[in-house]
Amino acid sequence: MSTLRGPSFLKSVKGKIFLGFFIASLALAASWITSKLAFDNMLTTLETLSTPDDKMRLVNKIFRDILTLDHLQNERKLKGEELDDEVLAQSVELIATLDTLNDRSLGDEMQMIRIDSMKKILKEREKIYGDYVKVRSQLVTNKDLEDEVKSISGLITTKTRPDSTVVKTEKRTTTTTVYTEVPDTTQKASEKKGFFGRVFGGEQEK
Repeated sequence: MSTLRGPSFLKSVKGKIFLGFFIASLALAASWITSKLAFDNMLTTLETLSTPDDKMRLVNKIFRDILTLDHLQNERKLKGEELDDEVLAQSVELIATLDTLNDRSLGDEMQMIRIDSMKKILKEREKIYGDYVKVRSQLVTNKDLEDEVKSISGLITTKTRPDSTVVKTEKRTTTTTVYTEVPDTTQKASEKKGFFGRVFGGEQEK
């Protein structure tokens, strides 16, 4: 009995061990496959997010072009006509970028309306800037107008200049008081009486 049970028991133990090892291997393989698929999906998502969108790239380029155009126009006001070609080239490049973004936005009506509005504003800005350049050029090249402006500026400066000469007029009034001595007739009469009294009195005594 014991000899018959021994081999069957060993076989059953080995079978259980083999079955457990097989199940563990399947679990490890399934875990590895799941991890690999999840990691691959994460890499794909990360690559998609890190890849720049064409529309965002164009929007960033438009923003940089607008800043560059504004800087060139301000420099043109200070330096003169030598920057006209650069301003024109930058404006053409900006319009081309807007057209490209418009082509990429087909089907998005709101986006296309915004782009058209930006192009209209840009063209109006160019027109205003062109008028400014013409007026400034005429002001600089017209010698008579320049002299007239200088003359007017000189008159304004002369009128607003304070007078450094101060004339001070002082009026003085002098009052002179003259004291006039009034003759005392009473004293003179008494003196006369005393004199005649002494004269006639002396004669009477004689």
